[in-house]
Amino acid sequence: MRCLIILAVTILITTITARASSSCSPTSPGAIITPDLPFTLFASSNVSEINLSASTCVFVYSANVLQSQDANDLSQITFQERKKDGSCSNFTKASDFVGQSDYKEFDLGYFCFDDSTTSVYFGRGDQFDYMSEYSMGWRRTILLFLEKEKVVGPCQSSTSFGRPNIPGNVHGIIFDLWHEDPNYASVSADCPAYFLTPTGVTEIDDPKASVCPLVQFKTHLTPPPEISLTIETVQNGLRNISDPVITEFSSQNFENLNSLSILCNVIVVKTNASIWVNYTLEVKNKNGELSHPEVCKLGQHFAAPMNDLLLSSDPYGLEMFDYEITTDASFQNSIFEFYFDPLVADCVSLNFDCVFTNGTSQPYKNPSSPFVLDSLKSAVISFRREKASTCSAVEVKIHYSVSQFIPTTTTTVPSPTTTMDHIPHPCNVSYQRMSSLTPPAMLFLGDVTDVLVPTEPVCLYYYSSVQFDPSQLRFQPAFFNGSTEECYAPMPVSYFTSFNKTYNVTYGRYCFKNAERIYIHKGIWSLIKRVSTRNGGQQFFYFCLNGSLKEDPVRTLEAK
Repeated sequence: MRCLIILAVTILITTITARASSSCSPTSPGAIITPDLPFTLFASSNVSEINLSASTCVFVYSANVLQSQDANDLSQITFQERKKDGSCSNFTKASDFVGQSDYKEFDLGYFCFDDSTTSVYFGRGDQFDYMSEYSMGWRRTILLFLEKEKVVGPCQSSTSFGRPNIPGNVHGIIFDLWHEDPNYASVSADCPAYFLTPTGVTEIDDPKASVCPLVQFKTHLTPPPEISLTIETVQNGLRNISDPVITEFSSQNFENLNSLSILCNVIVVKTNASIWVNYTLEVKNKNGELSHPEVCKLGQHFAAPMNDLLLSSDPYGLEMFDYEITTDASFQNSIFEFYFDPLVADCVSLNFDCVFTNGTSQPYKNPSSPFVLDSLKSAVISFRREKASTCSAVEVKIHYSVSQFIPTTTTTVPSPTTTMDHIPHPCNVSYQRMSSLTPPAMLFLGDVTDVLVPTEPVCLYYYSSVQFDPSQLRFQPAFFNGSTEECYAPMPVSYFTSFNKTYNVTYGRYCFKNAERIYIHKGIWSLIKRVSTRNGGQQFFYFCLNGSLKEDPVRTLEAK
């Protein structure tokens, strides 16, 4: 049954010859807007007139007519064109160019306004007069406005795998087709791909209509290194958001898209490639499940480290979310690091209800960013709007990464002032990248050097963030006996550092006694660069003249 339903979705193109009309005035109250193309509206949008900056086509896509509540009447959605000479056309109804399948599903339809049209009077009838913004029907009909040149020009020939041509590279709901008829996002720099996800969509064999416009992805062919792709929110004609970019990806972080769930009615996939990028990204959009009324249920299971992940609210919807995190039994030494902008007081709340691997649980209400959780077994991140009527424009974007803490074999940590016994050890003469060290001086782990030559006796102050694993990082002091270089055993960082759980940092101090060279053994960290801000490149060491500091920076940190 599902296959029959999906194959019934077609594009209906209706040619309408508009006749001049003497009546030329708005039919619905609302704002007069002059948005940049492309932009979106909902049929419920409080708009009376749209000023056009170029020849324009409108795409209309709506939840199907099987939804019993809030009857969906596209005949009330009207467009009247005002021409350059001041005359107006007859009304064009959305029902004139949006058809229905045999299974009572609305097709994706579009209509191009005349090239001489300067503005459009928009009518929505009375079907939204008594409807709340929280209603499933409030965003059930989406209007996407595109430049006509893109629709009838090069983007008209864009195709999806196994599907006919789609004008403008615009797509409606793609049901669960990942094992039947995949829907790939085929894009080029001139022809981005648009995906429309109305609320209130019902499938005949699985009626789970909701207020959650959920978009998910599945990766296929990894793009070449020089090609990048971007997923963005399409701006709304009534209100722009400051940053429409949802995520950017390339061959380096491509697989992260498999874990990305977006709540958004209209997204666009863009690329910097001048040629078509095909069979790279598969898109599935639908109505997501609810955990509570107006609260979308999302989640992700983690069994391995992942970087640059994103969780965000819908910028143009009032729905909220519960995001459940679970970790695999083999991945319980996990470290979750969350970054987000300061929360808008009295508008939203962001709560973390956590269960840790030791069996304890702990709630965190509106924590500050960055927020780090380690040894996490599971958690529910709850996003709520406190005052929907005055805070509808407030959104939250949570960037986070997941790593794994690898415990070292050291079980006790000596005092930071303790020096290690001098144990003879072969010098690593293969290290040739030397740097003179005149205290005070600071180095990053990603700096291109592996041999330090201090001009005076120095002490090392070490700091690293919680997600950095220092087990492979060692310092090896060396001195000269005449012309012969003699080295001590490489000293692990764990020998002189400790972890402060309050501040989520590892820190410590070690004073080198008369070391004439200090070899830095980085292990796997030798592969990173300083510009890498998320993978350890900016963990730092601070060297000072032995005994010259009057205030211990470790104690200063603890006092703050």
